Amino acid sequence: MLARDTIGPGHAFAMTGDLELVAAQILAQQTGALELHAQLLSELHKLGMTIDANLLPAGVTPESAPPAAVRPDAAQTAADKARTAALEAGKGALEAYNQADAPLQQLWVLHANMATVHHLMANLSAGKEAIEHASAARIEYLRAIKGRDERPETPTLQQAIASLTTRPAK
Repeated sequence: MLARDTIGPGHAFAMTGDLELVAAQILAQQTGALELHAQLLSELHKLGMTIDANLLPAGVTPESAPPAAVRPDAAQTAADKARTAALEAGKGALEAYNQADAPLQQLWVLHANMATVHHLMANLSAGKEAIEHASAARIEYLRAIKGRDERPETPTLQQAIASLTTRPAK
């Protein structure tokens, strides 16, 4: 009986994909925050301001602070590393979801999650890669909603599709 069980392993792959997706989302948020911080530090530098003890928490000096907290180049480097890690986590999520797809008999929720991963990766990527992920996201969203017009999550998934079609290409 255990040898014929495909549902259990399928769910295990799906859970792995879910964990990778959450990691990708967290890393994407870090990317955005670090990019904004790098921009802020650059603007402060252009204004002739330096990051000194007056701008840092009590007891923290520019020398003791993490470089990404006080230097725009270091903040951008940290953002780039977070982006790369987010994309890697996204790839891991897609691999796990693809492994879960057949055992779970193309469960629509997996396709919604695959679409979410591709959507996230489209936003983290540029050029041809962004376009490819946006296209893949549209396909997976459409698979997820096919024949489910009355489901309560369908309007949300349709909004996600619409955001992909109106999002300017990077």
